[in-house]
Amino acid sequence: MDLTDVEAELKARGLLLTTQRRAIVEFLSVAKTHPTAGQIHDATGAGSLSTVYNTLSLLQDLGLLRELPQPGGESRFDPNMRAHHHLRCVACGRLHDIDADAVAVLTSVQHSRVTVTLEGHCPEGCQVGCASA
Repeated sequence: MDLTDVEAELKARGLLLTTQRRAIVEFLSVAKTHPTAGQIHDATGAGSLSTVYNTLSLLQDLGLLRELPQPGGESRFDPNMRAHHHLRCVACGRLHDIDADAVAVLTSVQHSRVTVTLEGHCPEGCQVGCASA
């Protein structure tokens, strides 16, 4: 997610890049953790939690962010809009990007978008057991 691209998209719609929006976009541009709205709020201090949710919704509407609903948990947000899938670590709960070409998908089915989330142990050492998130 690039701040210049976000600012251009907002301007094209007659919206401003407010201080809160800037803080959220700057955080997302470097975040590799697929953060929750609460984590974004805690990390940025960007107004209220409602402000964070409203900004995340706006970024989704602009096609610059993807919401990743989690089973039994709070949604996570992914600014990586390239075609890719995810690995959810069953030990620590982290989400990791997986290259789209690494996952074979049925080609005989007509689809507009495919999202695959694998569950297993993450490459950061959780194969042996991980106690941290």
